[in-house]
Amino acid sequence: MFFAETTDTQRLGDRLHHYMKATGHNIHSLGEALGLPGETITTFLDGSSWPLESALLKFAELEAEVDE
Repeated sequence: MFFAETTDTQRLGDRLHHYMKATGHNIHSLGEALGLPGETITTFLDGSSWPLESALLKFAELEAEVDE
């Protein structure tokens, strides 16, 4: 799982954008899928640190489903 191992926030941000485009999610629906408020994801994309490792792992699972 790439995201569970990386601290490269720019690459993670790029992957979040790619995932949202591929699935039709927006910031708020992606946040809901991860158990986070959409504002938390917006804050991350604006340069803050990722809030929870569990949400990072959940995103890796969601992304893997799209890649299958």
